[in-house]
Amino acid sequence: MNKTKNIYLDILQEEFELPKDNQKIVKVIYKNPNHIFDVLGEDEIVFKAILNSRFQKTVWVKVNKLVIVEDVGGNFPEIVKVPTDNYIKFLRKNNAIPSIFEEKLENDGEDLFCINPNQRTIVYSSSDSSSEEDN
Repeated sequence: MNKTKNIYLDILQEEFELPKDNQKIVKVIYKNPNHIFDVLGEDEIVFKAILNSRFQKTVWVKVNKLVIVEDVGGNFPEIVKVPTDNYIKFLRKNNAIPSIFEEKLENDGEDLFCINPNQRTIVYSSSDSSSEEDN
């Protein structure tokens, strides 16, 4: 199996665990070049984080997505996990998501993590209303 398939399998088959002491849940607010992201911490301070080199060519990180960063002692903290929708639900059940992000999630609703913004939304109209107007 090649490296890409292994990474996808790791992401899809990951075991849900709460963040460790040296890990934080943050929100991506801007993507800079070279896999560097501006992230918002739970104390409302914006700082930069770098994507783990293992994920750089295979994982897409969206703006406004929650990620888990770990301080590894370099210039920037490193993004070590990009949680899936099910993982985020697990974190919500265990109250691991900081309150600042939890409030925004409640305001935005559950669909925040399920909508693809690059895909057109199709609005269906009922044909009953047009037939009634014709009469």
